[in-house]
Amino acid sequence: ASSNLSVGLTIVSGAHVVSFGGTIIASGNPVAGVSVNSQAGLDLDAASTLNSFNNGEGLLLQEGSVMTVFNTPQFSGAPGFSTINTHNNTGSGVRVQTGSVLTLVNQARIISSQNARIGLLADNGVGLTLVNSTVTGNTVKDIQLTFGTRADLQTLTFATYTCDATV
Repeated sequence: ASSNLSVGLTIVSGAHVVSFGGTIIASGNPVAGVSVNSQAGLDLDAASTLNSFNNGEGLLLQEGSVMTVFNTPQFSGAPGFSTINTHNNTGSGVRVQTGSVLTLVNQARIISSQNARIGLLADNGVGLTLVNSTVTGNTVKDIQLTFGTRADLQTLTFATYTCDATV
């Protein structure tokens, strides 16, 4: 999903996409590489990869949408991690907002670096469960959690972060 006029890949209005062992590549899209919104969903399983680079926002999850990233090799038969990889975006690498939920479990990770704004931004009633992830080298901040975000952060590598009093 590359070099579109707005968004590379949009999942919207209750739709749900599952990538089982696949690779999604989004690059050169001025608004967002991948946008999941209006109560839609995206699952990455069986060592799937989402690569989103050189976009406006790398991954935008909003308006009550859900994303689950996981791999259990003994069940999937696929060794390795399911991965969200965002870098060199002019906005944030991963932006989760407005009641959406991002869950990483088992062999799953986010690698978010070299984004012009924030590596991982969560705002407005968001739920996060993150494991095995590296969010470093982003221009403004690596992680920013605001307004009612609930987060379970385990085995993460990051440098700069902020949380407001409602987190």
